[in-house]
Amino acid sequence: MSITRCHHCGRPFYQHRRRCPHCGTPREDLGDEGNPLRLPVSLLLLAVAISGLMLLWSLLDNKPLYATPPPDETPRMATRPAPDP
Repeated sequence: MSITRCHHCGRPFYQHRRRCPHCGTPREDLGDEGNPLRLPVSLLLLAVAISGLMLLWSLLDNKPLYATPPPDETPRMATRPAPDP
């Protein structure tokens, strides 16, 4: 492993590290590329959170999962035979 020096504190550290273990300054030769997995992982966590909320909402909803006809509110009139003339 190769050793590099921190541009901030000047102390040596292994080059496989992204930051100086002594002062925490990021390595100068890395630039501002950031973590390439941060955005996809964030989007995945957001999708899981939204899916979980939708599932929780559907479980707590009191509506039935199938279509039911509305209840009859007015009773139907009983039919009587017509009077004989």
